[in-house]
Amino acid sequence: MQSSQQRSLILIAVLLAGWGILTATNPAEAAEPRWPASDSLYAVDGWAMGPASVENPYFATHIVTRRYVRNGVTAFVRVKTDPEAKNIYRTGAEVEFQGAGYTIEPVTADLAQPSPGQGALVATRKNERLLVLYAFGERRGLLGNGGQAWSLVVLDKLLGHPNDYYYLSVVVRLDGLESAQAAEAVALADTIFPRVAGWYAN
Repeated sequence: MQSSQQRSLILIAVLLAGWGILTATNPAEAAEPRWPASDSLYAVDGWAMGPASVENPYFATHIVTRRYVRNGVTAFVRVKTDPEAKNIYRTGAEVEFQGAGYTIEPVTADLAQPSPGQGALVATRKNERLLVLYAFGERRGLLGNGGQAWSLVVLDKLLGHPNDYYYLSVVVRLDGLESAQAAEAVALADTIFPRVAGWYAN
């Protein structure tokens, strides 16, 4: 049988965890979203890069998009950022595509093998087929949007530490040369994602 001291410690732990979850899901206080804006950070050899387009569809969430072209392949790189974790972590990469009428498929190993910390999916709608490479991160790095990431959100809230939460993606349209296009997209993600993660870490 548990002693009253053990029961008290368990109760305190449960209350702290509940408070942490509650504060993690409440709106952020007066925090400003940040993202790397320097063209040099996004420049990649062999790719022609267009100017950044910045959207602010929600209160604090900002989406920065850049268009890349290389050897007939067009890719879109996006950085979606918000100082409030729930606005980034609560939806998976597939949600925006499903909402636009795409069917989501897993990526086969022969098409693309994302690097650690990255995910991939294929979105199909009528005759359009897209490869999406993505990653979720914060100042500690590309940690995904699963249990570990949410645990650190709660820890930051308990300690009063602000953070930057972000979602990165590279989207490429696939056609007859899928393997070549996928390889180009993976190489682009492997270059851009660590740079953005490094910017947030510093």
